[in-house]
Amino acid sequence: MTAEETDPERRFLPEFDTTLRFRSKNLEQLQEYRHSKRKGQEMPSRAVIEPTEIPTLLPYLALIDVQLNPRRFPWRLVGTHITGAMGYDYTRFAFDE
Repeated sequence: MTAEETDPERRFLPEFDTTLRFRSKNLEQLQEYRHSKRKGQEMPSRAVIEPTEIPTLLPYLALIDVQLNPRRFPWRLVGTHITGAMGYDYTRFAFDE
């Protein structure tokens, strides 16, 4: 018997790929880059992320800064693929602008 047959609630749960393999080569490359920068932490610090180290991903990246006082979220980098889809380059604009 499968888990779905013994627990009817499980049939509503999505299936997950526990290997975390990506279909997109871009996502796979980004994940590898992120892991290479972690240095034992769960997430890499902003200081170690250098977008120019992943030039093939730049068109697909958006980086957002967090400013605490006052609280604002300016776009630091918006890739050309994203700006093309949005029809505007939001680089250096904040979410509230």
